[in-house]
Amino acid sequence: MKRIFSIILVLLFIISCNSMPQRLSSTLPKDKYEDLGEARCRKCSFLLFGVIPIVFRSLPVRAYRCAVQNRGGDDLINPTVQESWYWTPVMGIYCTTVSGTVIKKKR
Repeated sequence: MKRIFSIILVLLFIISCNSMPQRLSSTLPKDKYEDLGEARCRKCSFLLFGVIPIVFRSLPVRAYRCAVQNRGGDDLINPTVQESWYWTPVMGIYCTTVSGTVIKKKR
């Protein structure tokens, strides 16, 4: 019984989870922007000892801004958000990946 409990405990510590990409729809008339191409950015955060968040709340915002800045644009259209979680005995690692088409709005 102890051995089974130990195996389950070890498996729980090394298991990671991933979400399926989720497409968020956004519409803007084609004549209002210039397409700068696809961009992707991944940002990660930690939950130390399972209770102490380290730059946790701004995770999606940081990933979104990074993706836009990679191409020098203003915004993303057709963004996709994907999250992944990794567990260790000391901390949980949470990552958010944002990708989409970067645009530059015409003035």
